[in-house]
Amino acid sequence: MFSPTYVNADSKAAKEMQDYYPQLLGSVLVIDAPSAIGAVWKVMKHLFPKSVVEKFDFIYPTKNEKDMKPLLKYVSKEHLP
Repeated sequence: MFSPTYVNADSKAAKEMQDYYPQLLGSVLVIDAPSAIGAVWKVMKHLFPKSVVEKFDFIYPTKNEKDMKPLLKYVSKEHLP
């Protein structure tokens, strides 16, 4: 399913983007992702530099109230469903 050639190329591209354009990605909030996405991320994150991995946060505010705090840094509560 995953070709080592493509995975290696994607990893190199992610590293180059981070090295040369670090300001492009502040953080990524993945909100209420299906468990399959979390499982794929747990495997794939080892292919990326630590500095990229640290920018991804998987949060579940509908299940865990404390996960609302990171979301409220970017979106006001009045704009949330």
